[in-house]
Amino acid sequence: MASPTRSPSLSRLLLTWLIEAATLFILASFNFGLTITNFRAALAAIAVIGLLNALVRPLIVKLTLPITAITLGLFSLLINAFILIFAARLLPGLTIASWGWAVVISIGLTVFNTLFSYLLHVNDADSYYYGVIKKAAKKATPPVKTTKAGFFYLEIDGLGYPVFRQALKQGYLPQLQAYLKAHHYQIIPWETDLSPQTPSSQAGILHGNNHNMPAFRWYDRRLGKLVSGSNPQDAAAIEAERSNGQGLLADNGFCVNNLFSGDANQSTLTISTLLKKRAHRSQPLYYYFVNPYNYAHTLASVTAELYHEWHDARFAKSHHLEPSITHRGLEFMLMRAVLNVYLADISFAVAIGELLSGRSALYLTAAGYDDIAHHTGILSPEALASLQRLDTHLSHLFQAAKDAPRPYHFIFLSDHGQSNGPNFLKKFGYTLGDLVNRHLSQNTFLAEITDRDEAYGNTNKLLTEITRQFQPSRREAVAVGAEVKELQPLTGSGKTGPLPPVLVMASGNLGLVNFTDTKKRLTLEAIVKRHPQLIPALIKHPGLSFIMVKSQIKGTVILGRTGTYYLKTGRVDGHNPLKDFGPHVVRHLKRHDTFPHIPDILINSYFDPKTQTVYAFEDFVGSHGGLGGPQGQPFLAFPNSLPAPKSDLISAESIYRVLKSWQQTTI
Repeated sequence: MASPTRSPSLSRLLLTWLIEAATLFILASFNFGLTITNFRAALAAIAVIGLLNALVRPLIVKLTLPITAITLGLFSLLINAFILIFAARLLPGLTIASWGWAVVISIGLTVFNTLFSYLLHVNDADSYYYGVIKKAAKKATPPVKTTKAGFFYLEIDGLGYPVFRQALKQGYLPQLQAYLKAHHYQIIPWETDLSPQTPSSQAGILHGNNHNMPAFRWYDRRLGKLVSGSNPQDAAAIEAERSNGQGLLADNGFCVNNLFSGDANQSTLTISTLLKKRAHRSQPLYYYFVNPYNYAHTLASVTAELYHEWHDARFAKSHHLEPSITHRGLEFMLMRAVLNVYLADISFAVAIGELLSGRSALYLTAAGYDDIAHHTGILSPEALASLQRLDTHLSHLFQAAKDAPRPYHFIFLSDHGQSNGPNFLKKFGYTLGDLVNRHLSQNTFLAEITDRDEAYGNTNKLLTEITRQFQPSRREAVAVGAEVKELQPLTGSGKTGPLPPVLVMASGNLGLVNFTDTKKRLTLEAIVKRHPQLIPALIKHPGLSFIMVKSQIKGTVILGRTGTYYLKTGRVDGHNPLKDFGPHVVRHLKRHDTFPHIPDILINSYFDPKTQTVYAFEDFVGSHGGLGGPQGQPFLAFPNSLPAPKSDLISAESIYRVLKSWQQTTI
């Protein structure tokens, strides 16, 4: 457990002062429009800049936060330049040629300051600006010192138990590894529901209820509409149906960068609460922009991330690395920089501010690994490098916890894993929608939906949260990627308006086929009558393990290439199509079978139990959503001071029960 302790020592603060003065002096030697007479003048300059940042910058940041936000942070560079120019006017030994050079110098200060701080092991918590954040946090929510432990839940999106273990062993998470060892943590796997994806898992973990959520996106027969877990309107409705006021964060909790709020009384970067009207501008972004080095550091890191992706993509292409996605271009390059750098930097700055205010519970999701692993693989150098960057944030978080007004239990977990494999399109040259379309009766229109809702959702919530700093009462979400056509008509129908008679959707290696002209689940017999070739074609396809449909006569059946499993009775004809999917697969399918939103045909891709690979129906390398491989095996890490679960953890709802019990028993 992280406990309160004293602030950084005077000697370390003096070391930070010397580092920043040396940085300024070195920059002057490069003739970047900066002149300093001697090192004593550099020391005086840093002292004055620190004083201005103490007295002037917090007020400027607060007054101009809407402008800073709407410019995606670029205005903060002008604030930095203003502070530098103001200091130059006060000091005879410091001269800055222009505003442009002042911006360059502020970025240079950030780069050199970061480098020297890293080499000399000086933590961000030794900076004066950390103290500013502490004061801001206390002012926003006056903390009450207490010995009652709070909980900080850190979810690493998409990081499976086996990969987490390997990353720790190979040194990709040294700060976390040291923390887990020093505080005597247990690391255990747990098993997700079907389907293993973020909306279902977070609804279960944060609200204790993920019933009737068959995939990342699905068709609601009752309403006759598509539902997506990353759509703000849909997420709000999903949460409203499942919330009972007893969510994981119901007691003075704070939610950062999630799909659902867990009944937290405050949240930011959370999809389900994006459209809620707020009377005032939120405090969280202030925590990020009050530090003059934060944004410039992020900007430099974003630039580096863009370069890394450009280099990594060229390397993968020139060396013919497989499996791979069909097109690794500018879109993923930008998404990688946004999710792995910008969103992460803001999220952790917010979380640290709220931690220092003494919240009883906080839940933060780190999303970078998941998106990178989707495009490059679960053990790719790019995905593992994202964990190294996360580890740096964790070191700052652990340091901040020492100054919090209460001790904290840190709980580390993931919502699902991912399974590697070549995607269906690259393997066979056509999509699942193409396969279905080829075997429909004539004059039947089909739409296939495989848009990257999850990555777009993370970007949308960032932009929406930022623009709401400018318009606090705004109730519309910014949409990036939402205008991409979800409905892609096949066979040249040209039908782009109302939903077509057949929908094919994908969640990783889970396929969903819905017939939209009926309010009831279509039976096997009815499907065969309408489209005689469809079911036989799906069953015999080498890229599919099984399909699940409901027979009017025999009940729900799981049909594989060489056998049938009868879900109600457990009878097997031929070879059991479920034999490679673990001991709880029948339990998961039976639960799924009770969902009103279950598709007419549920499809699971091919799974190789030896290599643990699957064929994603989306353009991914690492995927999750269906059965097979480590996608259904996330992890939970907790200190030995908390009681271990008494039984195997199967389902996200079981995680909620364990986490909630720890809250209720902790003194």
